[in-house]
Amino acid sequence: MTGPTITDDDLLAYADSRLDPDRRAAIEAWLADHPEDRARVEKWQSQTAILRAALDPVAEEQVPAELVRALRRKPTQWIGPAPAAAAAAVIAFAVGLASGHMLWNLPAERDVVQLASAGIDAHRIYAVEIRHPVEVGADEEQHLVTWLTKRLDTQVKAPDLSAEGLRLLGGRLIPSGDKPAALLMYEGENGERVTLLIERAAPRAMTAFRYAEAGAIGAFYWIDGGAGYALSGPADRVRLLRIANRVYEQLEN
Repeated sequence: MTGPTITDDDLLAYADSRLDPDRRAAIEAWLADHPEDRARVEKWQSQTAILRAALDPVAEEQVPAELVRALRRKPTQWIGPAPAAAAAAVIAFAVGLASGHMLWNLPAERDVVQLASAGIDAHRIYAVEIRHPVEVGADEEQHLVTWLTKRLDTQVKAPDLSAEGLRLLGGRLIPSGDKPAALLMYEGENGERVTLLIERAAPRAMTAFRYAEAGAIGAFYWIDGGAGYALSGPADRVRLLRIANRVYEQLEN
């Protein structure tokens, strides 16, 4: 007797919570014996959570009254395909302008979302390490920040988080997409670990803090000038925000 056939469609439906209880139980049994598939599902769930945290506020924005009136206005005469296409483009432009999210800003938006994903994934991988949590220890802090600054081609600082009960363990160089990133790790007396991912970003005005959560890991992330930051740790939003503010204050000085 063979077991149930599990396809990628089944795994995607499980990740999106679109299965009935019986099928969900079958998928969970499969994942318990197939760690590679379990890792894929967790990755999909993490990406979904981050995208929702970043984009749900945009979907909730109110359409400006002026645009609603323009869309409801009846045309006075028929327009041919070419003018109609031009009119549609103008409407699309107006929607983007009114909401503050122009189409040409979408790549930058994806960069911000990717920053959160990279920070959470790096925290998940390295924060559990016992013997090798960092590549260069805090006893070589100056060498660490000098090395990472050179490799990233952007200024890297190691904020002092002792006021939050956290001490610097050290850091490492990690990949983030197709570019290098720095990962600094901090630890509390109770074993709590927090990581700060830093990577070079296209120069832009500072984005507001955004919060994303994937399972037991939360992250505040933002871009300021030519660098992107993702502070990740246990999913305690209040505590992470307090730490993120301390990080931001010191990076600005």
